[in-house]
Amino acid sequence: GLTTQPKFLLMTMVMSMNVGATALVAQSKGAGKQDAAKKYARQAVTVNLLMGAVLSLIGLLTARPLVSFMGAKTTDILNAGTAYLQIQMASFLFFSMTSTLTAVLRGIGDSKTAMYYNSAANLCNIVLNYLLINGHYGFPRLEVAGASLATAISQILACALAIVAVSKKKCYLHMSLRDDFRPSRREISEIAAIG
Repeated sequence: GLTTQPKFLLMTMVMSMNVGATALVAQSKGAGKQDAAKKYARQAVTVNLLMGAVLSLIGLLTARPLVSFMGAKTTDILNAGTAYLQIQMASFLFFSMTSTLTAVLRGIGDSKTAMYYNSAANLCNIVLNYLLINGHYGFPRLEVAGASLATAISQILACALAIVAVSKKKCYLHMSLRDDFRPSRREISEIAAIG
């Protein structure tokens, strides 16, 4: 419970931007403006990549004091909580990216794709929790850190699958590294205003 509070606050910040992205992508698609939908989607990715990187770094640097501030009394709890939170913050960028891609896919009416990659990530998380918390089948016993690592790896998997989904040419929002992801004040302001 202690270590999920800072991550929840960071998730709320990311989600608020995603609400704006979903609305503007949906509005653009409804108006038949595919280029505008793609531009809003790319700007949402850019904003959340930047936010995710900054928040991840802050979380990594302040993990121990945050866990202590939230009431960790013993050294064991402080150490376990810090390890958990540091691993979560190290993978926060992947969570941020996945939630953004899920939001823009929702904006074009595609919630099935997100269901598939999130289901795969959840299954991965369950298996890795079993293997890493208590150290089954030759895996190391990592306890609390193992639970965090399992979650982090599953978030990375979800992110990779989400990127593959939007990279496909048949995707309405088809994105590639050749696209222009430079921040645009107008689109970012519109996303932020709704979010």
